[in-house]
Amino acid sequence: AHDDNRHYTYEWVVRITGGRDVVDQLAFELGYRNLGELLGFPNTYLMRIVNHPQRSRRIAVHLTKRLA
Repeated sequence: AHDDNRHYTYEWVVRITGGRDVVDQLAFELGYRNLGELLGFPNTYLMRIVNHPQRSRRIAVHLTKRLA
């Protein structure tokens, strides 16, 4: 059976060096919000797209590519 109840969130975990100010600036420039560094994972941050619904039924490859 095919489970059609998949949902995609607009949060990404990214690894960025340079410190909090660099991460905040990059997030702002790309239309994301830095939600903070992940505990126990240096230079690894949680980002969320600004002005986008929390969940969607469609994948957003174009948003993921901007963080690559």
